[in-house]
Parts: sequence; structure tokens; C-alpha cells
Amino acid sequence: MSSRKRWGMVMVLAVGALVAAGCSQLRARDQLNKGVRAYKSAQFNIAAEHFKNAVRLDPSLLTARLYLATAYQTQFTPGNPSPDNLRFGREALRVYQSILQRQPNNANAIAGIASIYYGMGRFQHARKYYLLQIQRDPNDPTPYYTLAVIDWNQSYRPRLATRIKFGITNAAAPFVGRRSPRQIIQACKQLASANMSKVDDGLQNLRKAMELRQNYADAMDYMNLLYREKADLQCGNQKAYQEYSNKANDWYNKAAALTRAEALAKSKASAAQ
Repeated sequence: MSSRKRWGMVMVLAVGALVAAGCSQLRARDQLNKGVRAYKSAQFNIAAEHFKNAVRLDPSLLTARLYLATAYQTQFTPGNPSPDNLRFGREALRVYQSILQRQPNNANAIAGIASIYYGMGRFQHARKYYLLQIQRDPNDPTPYYTLAVIDWNQSYRPRLATRIKFGITNAAAPFVGRRSPRQIIQACKQLASANMSKVDDGLQNLRKAMELRQNYADAMDYMNLLYREKADLQCGNQKAYQEYSNKANDWYNKAAALTRAEALAKSKASAAQ
């Protein structure tokens, strides 16, 4: 075969490949559009199948991957440990991770992964991705707030379990009272050593969140909870316990006043319509 004929055959094959690729991309777009329509109709399983087809036809179509991950995430219920529910969460994580492999700073994928890990109770993994969110956008208050919620959870749960273990079921009673036995004092000090840094980190994150968003009622609620946590980990220091309890009460009252004011404003706006 002459070189001219070989070159002609190469050109024919190249053009054929381009045409095939173009057809695949068109079909991928069609599957994407069908998936969007199904998603908007709350047919999430059908939508996911269309999005999977779109990704198969055009692996570079990141929009289809994002929609596919979102379709899985929409079917995931935070806090539900059932195998089917966790499967949706894991599938969403897998697709989001595939997006980050192609686009490491994709904001939607980072936020999606953080949210799913949080919903699974995998707080250390969630923390990593909330910190990535902050690196990308340090002016978004939500990741700071959510990190504080994680800090509170990681301190509150073991402290509550220990209180129950020692029969301290009155929530208004301090962990360590004036006549608490040595084993309770020791247990409190162990928890304080393990968790006080989390409490302080949570308070710092909430302060940052409230700098970025005025009248952040949810953040005020957790200021209350974290100061109560800090108070209960004073382990017999009555003066410090009272100081932090008073701060908790102040934030509780601020959050309650803001919630009432917002409800009144909505009521007046509704009546004016």
C-alpha cells in the first residue's frame, strides 16, 4: 500500500472517530436533559439511570456527574443506618470523589462529601472537607458553624454517657458537685483533658460564623450548648462553672429573642399581604 493510501485511510479513521465522539456527546447531552426532567419530577431513581448513561457516553461531562451524585444524595437520609440508605450515601461519595479526581477544587463536590460524611456520623472525615470548604471560601459562615456542631457532638456524647454511667440524670445538676466522689471527679478530668480543646475550637468557629453572618440564630444556640459543655467540664471549680453557665444563659436568651423577633416580622409581613 502506497503512503498516500495509508494516509488516506488514517484520515478516514480519524474522521470516523470524531463523528462517533460527537454522536456520543450529543447522546450524553440528551440523557442529561432527560435526567434533569426526571429529577425535577422527583423520580430520582430514573434520573440517576439517565445521569449514569450520560457519564458512560461522555466521561468528561462533569455536569452529569454532579447531577448523578446529587440524585444519590437526595435519596440519602442523614442519621439513618439502614443498608439501603447507606448505599445511597456511598454511591454519592464515590461520584463526588470521581469529580474531585478531575477537578480537585470543585466546590459542589467538596460540600457534598462534607455533608454526607456528617450525615453518616463520620465526623473526622466530615471535618476534613469542611476545612477544605473554608480554604476555598473563608467568607462562608456555614462550614464554621458545622465544624462547631461537630465539636459539640464529639464532646457532648461521651460526657452524657459518663454522667448516665454515674447516675447523674438531672440535666441541671453539675457533673461534679461539692460532695462528688473521687471517681466522678477523675472521670470528669479525663473528659476535660480529651474534649476541652474541641469545646474551645467550637466556640472559636461560632464566633467566626457570627462575624460573617449577622443574627445567626443557629450559631447562638450552639454558643449556649458549648458554654454549657465548658461549664460542666470544670470538674468542681464552682466559680468557673457559674461563669460559663451564665454565658450559656446569655446566648440562650439572645437566640430566643432573635427567634421571636423573626417570627413577629414574618407574621407582620404575612398580614400586610
